[in-house]
Amino acid sequence: MNEEKRNRLKQFYNLNDTELSNRIGWIENILKDQAYDKTGKVPFIPVGLIDEIIKDAGFELIESDINGFQVDFWNTYKKDDKVFVLSGSL
Repeated sequence: MNEEKRNRLKQFYNLNDTELSNRIGWIENILKDQAYDKTGKVPFIPVGLIDEIIKDAGFELIESDINGFQVDFWNTYKKDDKVFVLSGSL
């Protein structure tokens, strides 16, 4: 991620360098199938920031779905032969 993008994200999400780096690292570890914190202590990461980090890692959003009633969402990303689904509830 280039410095201009990092600065824009830090300002938009009101994060310092360490906070942004920790969130980027946490998501990149998941994308690389590495170990990540499974204790339930998930750092707060806005969905928009997660989307930016996933796309910056080279994944392309190939499908997005939402149910309007409970605002559940499913975003499917693809990079080469790897598919990653980000889902949640707003």
